[in-house]
Amino acid sequence: MDKSIIGIALDALDSDILQEGFNEGKLPFIRSLIDKGGMLPLDSLVHLSSGCPWSSFTTGTSPAKHGIFYYHRQFVLGTYTVEKKYANQIKQKPFWHTLDQKKIALIDIPETYPLPHFAGLHLVNWGVESPNWKKSSSPTQYIREVQKKYGTYPPEEDYQMKSYDTLESCSWLLELLKEGLQKKKSIILDALKKNTWDLFLASFAESHWVGHALWHIHDKNHPKHNPSIREQIGDPILTIYEALDQALAEIYAAVPNSTFFIFSVSGLAPNYSGSHLLPEMLNRLGYGAPEPTKKSINSLLPAKRWGPYAIQRLEDLLGMKNILRAKKIFPRKLWDTLTRQFTSVGNDWAKSKAFAVPNGWSGAIRLNLDSRDPQGKVKKGKEYDQLCDAIETALKEMINLETKEPAVDRVIRLRELYQGACLESLPDLIVIWKTTAPIRSLASERIGALSGECPDRRSGAHQAKGVFITANKNIFNSLSKKNPSILDLAPTFLTLLVQPTPDSFDGKSLL
Repeated sequence: MDKSIIGIALDALDSDILQEGFNEGKLPFIRSLIDKGGMLPLDSLVHLSSGCPWSSFTTGTSPAKHGIFYYHRQFVLGTYTVEKKYANQIKQKPFWHTLDQKKIALIDIPETYPLPHFAGLHLVNWGVESPNWKKSSSPTQYIREVQKKYGTYPPEEDYQMKSYDTLESCSWLLELLKEGLQKKKSIILDALKKNTWDLFLASFAESHWVGHALWHIHDKNHPKHNPSIREQIGDPILTIYEALDQALAEIYAAVPNSTFFIFSVSGLAPNYSGSHLLPEMLNRLGYGAPEPTKKSINSLLPAKRWGPYAIQRLEDLLGMKNILRAKKIFPRKLWDTLTRQFTSVGNDWAKSKAFAVPNGWSGAIRLNLDSRDPQGKVKKGKEYDQLCDAIETALKEMINLETKEPAVDRVIRLRELYQGACLESLPDLIVIWKTTAPIRSLASERIGALSGECPDRRSGAHQAKGVFITANKNIFNSLSKKNPSILDLAPTFLTLLVQPTPDSFDGKSLL
């Protein structure tokens, strides 16, 4: 294809909110693209974990091959602890790494880092929602040029440690996101002028930030919805979508003859998760560690004392201001390592038959397998299968006491979906919750009643599908519309560039 291929990612763009905007006569540019071409929903893999979609997009492979799951606090194979994963730990290369003969520009694509000898333009983590690599670029001076002209990205990365329950706090975040969005638009326009690119990929993070932090202002049915704030600032998510719509129109006008795409690798929905209740549920089923006969110093350790509430309790105990001061003092990687280790101290995973590991909205359970884990207590084969069956049955018996309906939609066994060298580091079971109401209390005849507030401060969580939008009717009509996935995006871009899809890819070209 001779035309430049321009792909603009609107991070965590939600198709339902898009439709709300269309119904209200808003978002005219995105609507015009869809009218010319079309929009395709994509399975985003985000229901497995919020940490895996971007790496799955860039590599065209599942977490079983690329190894990134919940990279914020990911289980470490061969131990009973967690760590933060970084972009250079992704086990598969991004799809553009072999395109030496192509002119490529990458602006803030999450979970990437500058590859050695990359001849194009690559800006890393100037303004993404959750960076796992330092601010950098290829060529190395490019990040300095951007920061000299536009400064640092306005919103603070630690926005998710704040509560947005006042008009002042909601307005503050919304204005910062608008400012960051305008700067990102200008950076993209500047980069487009530097060359005629074969492939140009860029992302806007603002739709991601606002969806996490201010979902409760957008969603009138959310328990924390404040109609007074909504009346004064409007729908904050649609406000950001409108600003993105205008920015996209300007970008498109700069490259009118390109093959232009908009996409997202996940969406957002209310953060109604019951994952915080999984540890106690597994304990009551008898799969957790035996209770000690007498109290010991271990009972005072964070993971033992507070369980899934360890991070929240420490934040409350130390205070947000003190934590933010400490983060500025410690080197970033050292901070990441120390905090993950500290909040893991005291867990009883080594003594358990099954235990819940950190994840996003969906629950994640790992079996302590004797052929895989250092102190494994479950035998591979029949015993493993029976325990998976038993846990799944118990989960499906759980009732959300607020709705009187089952709390769990389904349980996924990753080993039945994917294969790869990193599979053993992933959870065994993924719990997909029903999202009709918050999950603050669960009950079943076998387990009894469990209760507890979700410790995640964010009112929006990743659950929904991604989207793929093209203004080209011929391309849209040629897309395969059967079970499309974000795994198919990398092969599709390669097809447009007249390049073969590697055999290692799990996805297939949509064309």
